[in-house]
Amino acid sequence: MIVRHFFTLAFLFSSFLTQAQSDKTMYLIKLNGSKAELRQTNGNLVRYIGNNDVAFADINGAQDHVLITTTSGKVELRSLTNNLVRYIGNGDAVDARWNASEILVRTKSGKLELRSSTNNLVRYL
Repeated sequence: MIVRHFFTLAFLFSSFLTQAQSDKTMYLIKLNGSKAELRQTNGNLVRYIGNNDVAFADINGAQDHVLITTTSGKVELRSLTNNLVRYIGNGDAVDARWNASEILVRTKSGKLELRSSTNNLVRYL
């Protein structure tokens, strides 16, 4: 009897977790002029990310951080609440993209830098 109730509770809890994970909102980044807009997949504007000098933006797979490449060449790692986490690279970037949990930075000289999210240089590609 106790075992049957345990399995019933376990099933209810697992179905609750599955529903909570499927209810996670997905986001996308839209560049509008020199502004980056964080939007839901249905098109609703959530907030603006970064300042008014955005050249390129990319959101990671976990959808909790955004890379902003500015027109001056700086790469900013920002949270979805627009808080600056840290600067990535040395300020001569053309664009920066997520590569799994690492960051691929293309510089003005044409080099590709693979960096960790803590700004450590992993290697040149």
